[in-house]
Amino acid sequence: MNPLELFRRNQKVMMTGLILLAMFAFVVLPAVSQYMRSSGPGMTDPVLAEFEGVSLNASRVSAFTRNHYSTVQYLRKLAQLTISRGGTPEIFTVDPQTQQIQSVGIQQTPSDELSIRTLQFATLAQQKGLELDDTSIRSWLDRFTNGLITERQRYALLRSETNNQMGEYQLLDMLRKQLLAQLYFQAANASVSIGGMPLLSPLDHWTNFLKLNQQATINAYGVLVNDFVPKTNANPSESSVVALYEAGKDRFPNNQSPEPGFRRRESASFEYLLADLQSFRDAAAEKLTEEEIRAEYDRRKAGGAFVLPDDVITEPSVTEPATTEPSEGQPTGDQPESDTPAAEPEMKSGDASEKTSDETPAPEEKPAGAEKTAEMEGDDTANEKAAEEKAAEEAAQKRAMQVESFANEIEAASKLDEQPANETAEGESKAEADSEETSAEETEDNASEKTATGEESAEEEAPSDEQPAEGEAVDEEDQASRVGERAVQLVAMQADASTEGEQAPAEADQATAAEPETTDEPAAEEADAPATEESRYQPFEDVRDQIVESMVEEPARQARDEALAKARVVMKKYFSQRALTDGDESAEPPPRPNLEALAKDLGLTHRQIGPHTIVSLENEPINDSVDESTALTRQAIPFAVMMFGLGEQVIKQPKFRPIDTVDLGAERHYLTWKTDETEAYTPELDDIRDEVVQAIRIKEARVLAEQEAKAIAKQISEGAKLEDLVPEDRQDNFYQEVGPFSWYNMVGFGQFSIGNVPELDSVGPDFMKAVFTAEDDEAVVSANQPERVYYVVQRQSLLPTSKDLQAIFKQPGQRTMAMFMPSEEATEIQQGFYDTIDEETGFIRYQPEGF
Repeated sequence: MNPLELFRRNQKVMMTGLILLAMFAFVVLPAVSQYMRSSGPGMTDPVLAEFEGVSLNASRVSAFTRNHYSTVQYLRKLAQLTISRGGTPEIFTVDPQTQQIQSVGIQQTPSDELSIRTLQFATLAQQKGLELDDTSIRSWLDRFTNGLITERQRYALLRSETNNQMGEYQLLDMLRKQLLAQLYFQAANASVSIGGMPLLSPLDHWTNFLKLNQQATINAYGVLVNDFVPKTNANPSESSVVALYEAGKDRFPNNQSPEPGFRRRESASFEYLLADLQSFRDAAAEKLTEEEIRAEYDRRKAGGAFVLPDDVITEPSVTEPATTEPSEGQPTGDQPESDTPAAEPEMKSGDASEKTSDETPAPEEKPAGAEKTAEMEGDDTANEKAAEEKAAEEAAQKRAMQVESFANEIEAASKLDEQPANETAEGESKAEADSEETSAEETEDNASEKTATGEESAEEEAPSDEQPAEGEAVDEEDQASRVGERAVQLVAMQADASTEGEQAPAEADQATAAEPETTDEPAAEEADAPATEESRYQPFEDVRDQIVESMVEEPARQARDEALAKARVVMKKYFSQRALTDGDESAEPPPRPNLEALAKDLGLTHRQIGPHTIVSLENEPINDSVDESTALTRQAIPFAVMMFGLGEQVIKQPKFRPIDTVDLGAERHYLTWKTDETEAYTPELDDIRDEVVQAIRIKEARVLAEQEAKAIAKQISEGAKLEDLVPEDRQDNFYQEVGPFSWYNMVGFGQFSIGNVPELDSVGPDFMKAVFTAEDDEAVVSANQPERVYYVVQRQSLLPTSKDLQAIFKQPGQRTMAMFMPSEEATEIQQGFYDTIDEETGFIRYQPEGF
């Protein structure tokens, strides 16, 4: 039969069935799912607020917040579509420059706190007789779109944007509550803001600017409240004990609040397995052999790794010995670059060459010194001194030529002894032999000519540096004899030169200053020498650890993941078996696995911690971890929130369900389950009587501590110094030169936090007000936020000065941020409005567990 014919005959039945299925999918299933999420094992739906007999559960508030967010996104799309069709903004607003949607006519920053206030104000408005029917809201939507978008098109866009999570009913209900509540929000903001901006006077604007830009430096002494507890009444009256207990029995303790709280938070104990990636790296590294590491080094080097930069490659050639082995008695690499190579140590030809080079520049520089000296003498002795200097100059030139000649012969003879293997030309060796047979007179003439013209260069000395060809015999004894004779003559000439009066020291100093010109040539030749193939790479010892780290990285991660996978299987199996027998008293519970033994077998670390509350858990390293599936996102869920839950947003984990959390910074992976838990409760007065009495005594001790702090401040105003008034056993509570710090810090656009003073304990707005409004050199007293310390403060500086700040304030860009900070008076007015409404409606706000 034709399928279309079958459908036509049964279309009424099929359409009825499809409608019922749709109703079940979009109406029944979400309600059932929500109920199951809020009533399963370990699941709770706490009450967040109460007013007029209405209880707002976490699930209702969370659902309202989600729908609020979806509505804002939908209205933004609707506004963009209206603009694209040529509409004019009437309810929503648009940035004229960027054409971005700025507001959509309702509150557009969804949050649970805003949802609670919206539900409260909407209910209050309805009680006052204010109503908005569906027709009125549809008219509002028509105005929103300038009538350019039909109702059908609007709801089609709604289903598309919310993925069928919202329909016409949900949209109209959300807009009704938002528009009714907006009447109260506008009333609360009428006296404190306009157009979304805080309403500020010029004085308020200047004051806020100072709070953000002026910084103080102080000296402070902290008077501890606990020091005065022993001076209070240990047996307060029963009425005061009962009164304080009643006031704090439904309040959780808060170490940042002076108000005592006696309600006990939910607590739990945990057991976890820790996989530290570094431990797996170390284990993998122990398995590597030196041969494997060396082979990996060679493999990478062959692939082009570990190549040194060009400026580093040439360094080994300076210190490495020549390719041929040195002759007997020759230095092998310890000689400095500036020294002339020595031929025989016993002849000390190197010393002779060095001394020769020290005196060589003397003839060129001495006449200038002599002329300068002559100019400084009197007119009567100028001619006589000039004649003496001229005679000394001629003698020095002659002596220098002889010294240079001997030095050249010694240097040539010493270089013959090195005999490099790569210089084998017969012509060069023959030239060297001829050079050695040159007479002393010819050498002296050549040296004299070089000295006179000043054209001595490396090219002219090159013949003396050349070596005999390979295979040509060299008479070492004859060479040694010649070198020795020349060295003796050179030493004698130098000894004679040292006895010729006051000219020699000056010549020696000038020669020392010119020494680098002579000694740089061998170093340059060595630097130009080609680097060996091995010197182009980093040595194996320098990169060994780097190679090992890269070799073990992947195996370590695989070993860690395998160990966690095996442990996870064991823990999940137990959780499943336990869930089957949970609630059945006749069934025998499955045996609990021994995680400590399992951890030892898998190379993991085993820990048991607790009982902990969400607050005390902050001291455990595991608290730094987050849900593995969200670790790389901005919505990463912390470990404590996963275990204790956060209303419907994050459902707390049941006992013995294994969860994975990671601490990416420390490279740690945790596999944890909850082994025990205790719900929040309020203990009876008799059980915590000592705690209540202690709270009463602390309140009395605060009065005594404040009196002590004010007494110290009074002495300072009479001329005493703060440092002199601090008791010897309380020097740790005295802080000098604290700061600089500002009253407020900007932590985001339009968001501000109290100034940071890490040296002191939890300072708050009262402390900042006392510091920044004090007169110069005045000592003031203020408690910290939880009122456990009273500080005596003396301000040392306040910078920048008012004159400098006024110049900065004149620049619009510098004072913009101060415009977004409301004044204290405006905040108090707004808070007073909310307090009045809360009192009329009996509003009570409960904080979620742990917050």
